[in-house]
Amino acid sequence: MPVIGTVRLDGQPLSGAVVVFLPVDELGKVAQSDTDEDGKYALRFAGFPGGTTPGKYRVGISYLISRKGEPIGVSGRGSLPPNPEVAHAKELVAPRYSDLGRTELTAVVSPEGGTFDFDLKGPLLPAPTAESEGESTSASTERDLPPPPSTLTPESSTTPEG
Repeated sequence: MPVIGTVRLDGQPLSGAVVVFLPVDELGKVAQSDTDEDGKYALRFAGFPGGTTPGKYRVGISYLISRKGEPIGVSGRGSLPPNPEVAHAKELVAPRYSDLGRTELTAVVSPEGGTFDFDLKGPLLPAPTAESEGESTSASTERDLPPPPSTLTPESSTTPEG
């Protein structure tokens, strides 16, 4: 069934967000979509247009921003190989909308589909910065990693130093 709508944040279209419908009963099917420049979305089920099946849904709206300041949409989140930007991206929409376990947003899709508009209240959470996250991530990663396995000898890996 076709499911469409608009996502707004404080009355303004939210472009580049991801809308996810998660079923709460056995009738529904997971469906998702990106929002366009006008905040409009049209759900897709398993990558195909057409919305989703009738049922009750929890709705999550996510605005994941990369360290470069760019939104990461559906295709960027589920790409193979994995998009390395996703690991360092930050969710800017409050968990009451973005966390599927805590979202306040719901929808009941009828056999005809429907239009579901969502008006989120802001502000957005702070965006990531390339400088601060890049420095802390690379420094801690290099410092915290154990030596490569080829440098460990049986004595150094099993015998305590005295």
